Amino acid sequence: MYSTTGLNLSGLSGYDFSGIIQAMVDSYKLPQNRIYDKVSKLTTQKSAWQDINTKLAALETALEKLQDPQIWKSTAVTTPAGNNYFSVAGNGSGIQGNYLVNISQIAQSDTVVSRELTDAALASFMDGSLAPYVDDGTTSNWDFKIKVNSMDEAITVHVVKSNPESSAPTLQDIVNSINRAGAGVKASLIQTSSGNYRIAFISSQTGEANGITFEDPNSFLKTIGVLNENGTISDYAETGLTDPSLGGRIQRAQNAVFTVNGLQITSASNTVNGAIEGVTLTLNSPGQSTVLIATDNSAAEKAVKDFVDAYNAVQAALKKYMNYNSETKQAGILLGDSAAQNIQAALRQKVGLILGDFGQYMMLSQVGITSSRSGELSFDKTKFADALAADPQSVANLFGASYDGVKPADDQGLANILRAYLKPLTKYGGTLASRTSMLDEQIKELNDQIERLNEKAAVYEENLKIKFASLEASLSSFQSQASWLAAQLNSLYYLRSNT
Repeated sequence: MYSTTGLNLSGLSGYDFSGIIQAMVDSYKLPQNRIYDKVSKLTTQKSAWQDINTKLAALETALEKLQDPQIWKSTAVTTPAGNNYFSVAGNGSGIQGNYLVNISQIAQSDTVVSRELTDAALASFMDGSLAPYVDDGTTSNWDFKIKVNSMDEAITVHVVKSNPESSAPTLQDIVNSINRAGAGVKASLIQTSSGNYRIAFISSQTGEANGITFEDPNSFLKTIGVLNENGTISDYAETGLTDPSLGGRIQRAQNAVFTVNGLQITSASNTVNGAIEGVTLTLNSPGQSTVLIATDNSAAEKAVKDFVDAYNAVQAALKKYMNYNSETKQAGILLGDSAAQNIQAALRQKVGLILGDFGQYMMLSQVGITSSRSGELSFDKTKFADALAADPQSVANLFGASYDGVKPADDQGLANILRAYLKPLTKYGGTLASRTSMLDEQIKELNDQIERLNEKAAVYEENLKIKFASLEASLSSFQSQASWLAAQLNSLYYLRSNT
């Protein structure tokens, strides 16, 4: 028995046995090539069905959108050019009409400021009305409280310095301590002149309920002018504050007050929902202007166009996979496939049906959707807009949506009819999923066959190598014997010639 490990038929006998073996193995594996062709075809079919399934799912999504009642009653919100008193944004559900909005006042945050200060002035308080700064990790002689609405927060002042006990906090230390506390107030430094600043306390939210009050156990706020000598906040909201030695309230917390068609409304925020149904008002300044809410057909038009595009995409895919090109003699991968033919025919038949009794409109062709001989739909936007203006309820019901409480029967309306047909095809575990699974099983079986043939071919090749190795050895031996005999004969001939 010959071992084929590392065996190389060198051809010492003069014959190319390696080439012969390779040709014989290739011939043995010819059935495998036919299986490869089958795997390729089935894989292409699987890809085709996956593409069709994806496009049918997109068609289902488009049909679902057509059933949304909101798109058939969508409205658009506008306000005249040049209106700077407020801005508007609509969600499409507003009630048609004109609305007069008159703003008396907008909502404001409470704003309280200190007197003008510098870091040096702050440090000088150590030698005057304030005790030296001590930071023990919890409280200091400079701490105070802020109250806003239901919030009551202690402000613990911390100093960012290498030796905090030897110096007062800076203005920025005070501001940072306030902002870290989360007290419903934001603090900032306002530069009033070169080198001079006021600390501003601004309530985080607008509305009269968000006014700022303080507790000042160490008289720090009184020292920096936030509170007056009586321990209260001086109010300069009406007169303004120009004296650098004084501090107090420069803007009073207040609600927005406005009317809509004469009805007074108050709001703690300048962003108002609900004053006009389906509209968000953003108030900017006192004054008046109008809001117009009118019919907006763009949402319905887009939904119908999306349906037409999705339907045409399905038909285009089916046509591509079922087509036969007479010039190239190339057939589509699903040519003759009865399932594909049935889907194509069913969709074409259903879009041409009388879809129900909805009054004025009962067929898609009446509202601007027509089908060509190739099965492709076209969409006449003008005809659709005219139909929608004439009888919006009939058009909405035709596509499968309810309108003002009038709803088509479950077996009527385009979306109801087509979705009932498509659901068994596209659902998880449905018809198309089962077909894809069947193709997967066939592909797996063929790949298993290929693997088994590879194993048989390897054994066949090994046996051939053993046989031809034996033959090579035998032929080489015969050639050696023939060479020896030829040499002996030549010797005899030489001896006879020289005697």
